Amino acid sequence: ARTNDLDKRINDLDKRIDALDKRIDALDKRIDSLDRRIDSLDKRIDLAIKITLILTGSVIATLLTEIISRIIFTR
Repeated sequence: ARTNDLDKRINDLDKRIDALDKRIDALDKRIDSLDRRIDSLDKRIDLAIKITLILTGSVIATLLTEIISRIIFTR
């Protein structure tokens, strides 16, 4: 009787371990998916920073051109 109870408990534990393995696999897939999304967002952020720097540089160049032309033409 004890052997039978132990076999049932071992069997139940094996089933629980299998279920946990499946959950771990599912979580691994979700982590991989999130890693890809993070990489994609990093690239988009880098691009946004580059565009912002280019636009800022363009605005500064325009302001400097305006200031210099006013200095030249007011003399």
